[in-house]
Amino acid sequence: MKRIFTILFSAVIFMTFSENTFAQNKTSESDNLVFVKGGTFLSTSDTKNPNDYKQHRETVEDFYISKYEVTVALYKKVTGKNPTSARDTTDEMKRPVENISGYDCIDFLNALSRLEGFEECYSFKNGKWTCDFSKNGYRLPTLPEWEYAALGGSLSKGYKYSGSDKISEVGWYDENSGGHAHQVGLLKPNELGLYDMSGNVGERCWNPSYKGENPAHVGRGGCWIYYEGYCTPDYRFVTTENFKQDGLGLRLVRSKK
Repeated sequence: MKRIFTILFSAVIFMTFSENTFAQNKTSESDNLVFVKGGTFLSTSDTKNPNDYKQHRETVEDFYISKYEVTVALYKKVTGKNPTSARDTTDEMKRPVENISGYDCIDFLNALSRLEGFEECYSFKNGKWTCDFSKNGYRLPTLPEWEYAALGGSLSKGYKYSGSDKISEVGWYDENSGGHAHQVGLLKPNELGLYDMSGNVGERCWNPSYKGENPAHVGRGGCWIYYEGYCTPDYRFVTTENFKQDGLGLRLVRSKK
């Protein structure tokens, strides 16, 4: 009887330790997500040709998007890596992660989904990365989703930048950044409560029509290096799967389940 009690007690201790250990590793990024009610809007996000700025009607479904760009702290917590020049201080670790490739984004997003107990959205099939939008895990925004959110969604007031007609109120760009990214969430949010959609770092988006291996190849929102005219919601730049640079990061999205 004593032996049985000892075994049961040990099992309880082990389970408690395991649960506490998992809890310490678990993140809670879902708490930072904002619900975006879908709708139809006048867009320049032509998913067949990201270089085409012709306006057209685009419809997006409901989705969730994070208030903030992914920080160095979160990226390091999930991957164990810090690809930026940010030092291990409270301020600098709250800067957005940058200098990551499209492949890095996929690895990070799948890892974060697993860590929080969600389904992975990305898989490699027939020589190409694909995104399953029916899964409940983390992913990149599509081009129209990002633009719709940057414009303020159904709450849009038609600002030039994301949340204001004055870039200095909402974005870090070449004239006010001091030559580096800044802690997320320091400036005004846009109508949806999203920070840094203009400036700070550019954000990778998913373009399903891309014929290459990794559709995470379009950056949006401008960044701390760029001139203010490149920080408008319609601006984007086409890059490659392997491309990395200071000023290019990502933001979290989840499909509505």
